[in-house]
Amino acid sequence: MINFANLKAPSINTSINRVDEIVYKFQKRSINLLIKSGIYNRIINIYLHYLTRFWLENTKNLEFYMNNQKVDFNEFFKYYIKNYLIFGITAIEKIDNVVKLVCSNSLIFKDNQVIDTDTNISYDLFDVNFLLSGVSGFVPYFYSCFEEIEHYESLKMSYYEKMRILTNLVGYLSIDNPALLGNMGIIEGPEDIAQGTQSTLNAIRNMVVKSGTIFSALPGTSFVTIKVNDSLIPSDSLSALLEKIAAQANVPPFLLTGDLNRINYAASRAALADFTSFTNNLLQEKLEKLMIQLGLEDVAYTLPQPITASLNELKTILEFTSKYQNDDEMKRKLQLGGLL
Repeated sequence: MINFANLKAPSINTSINRVDEIVYKFQKRSINLLIKSGIYNRIINIYLHYLTRFWLENTKNLEFYMNNQKVDFNEFFKYYIKNYLIFGITAIEKIDNVVKLVCSNSLIFKDNQVIDTDTNISYDLFDVNFLLSGVSGFVPYFYSCFEEIEHYESLKMSYYEKMRILTNLVGYLSIDNPALLGNMGIIEGPEDIAQGTQSTLNAIRNMVVKSGTIFSALPGTSFVTIKVNDSLIPSDSLSALLEKIAAQANVPPFLLTGDLNRINYAASRAALADFTSFTNNLLQEKLEKLMIQLGLEDVAYTLPQPITASLNELKTILEFTSKYQNDDEMKRKLQLGGLL
């Protein structure tokens, strides 16, 4: 008699066996960026804004809880989606009419179940962003942007640090009384003058200069060429990198930067129309998956109108739909045209 419980699935390729290790690193990077990167938080908040704009008919008297606090369905769904974006996995626990969100930081996916490694409890209800089809590894939703976001944050901090050093240097060389630097917000008080001066001099001793730079130096000063690098990063380089990050995250660049100077009204409408369509499709996918898990398949919901529609256009749409709401032939034609 064959004991099927002892049978094991064929082993996967060695390179794929390392997926769990890779996934763990992606999760750590996601949490690190969440703490340190304003750009990463901005991307997540943009998605949360567009993925939580819907109206639900009812939830059949279900009660939703997060951290032992009762919340409404929209608040619950917001954090359900946030966990999915940040960790690439999210799970819920449903007992009778009580629904709880399970912390994604301790979840793993194995044998078609979500397992909480803190409690060793398994959950059948899950939503996972698989790294590869047929492999249990999963990744945060924006994992493909991590390299560029980390690079951007590093360049930005380098830029600010170099500007601070140059400001200190200018102040130190231009002001007879170093105590006056406190008026510029560079040195807080007289006791910091020596430390600030030494910090600036240390920065000069170890600074990286561009090939061909001309400057004065004290006798006996030595130089070591490590590699050629611009003294300052052009601001256009940071803007170009932000646009690349926005493209990878499928976010209109002006939503990420807040800069509307280089975009006109028509272009912004086109970009927002595409992004609204994309997020509506993603919202519908996640909402329907959750509603099936909760037994709410027959509950009606409404997605928002395109955000680029003007008030006058919305008025026209409402008047048109109201006029033909009982016209079955007109409804059929609108459905064929993809308008309903």
